Amino acid sequence: MTGWVELVGSFLSSRTQRVAVDGFTSYEAPVLSGVPHQGAVLGPLLFLVFINDIVTDILNHPLPPHDRLVQWSKTWGMEFNVKKSNIISITNATSNKIRYQ
Repeated sequence: MTGWVELVGSFLSSRTQRVAVDGFTSYEAPVLSGVPHQGAVLGPLLFLVFINDIVTDILNHPLPPHDRLVQWSKTWGMEFNVKKSNIISITNATSNKIRYQ
């Protein structure tokens, strides 16, 4: 198991970035957030592990689901971009459907 811990640790730590435009390159700066190595297989997998508790957390809390989702996002420092977000409700209920705005 140690090999996996080292692999994930090296994947997430000491990441830097710089920008190149028209032959000019900026200084390297540490990457403090975002998806590491976009295009890599490990990035989406780690994202799924990260959000794995979201459904349980929302269902087992007295706040309404949308308020709990906002609270979850603030707790984990992953606020949602409302302009890029949609809600889908999948249910077999024929009455008492939840309406979202």
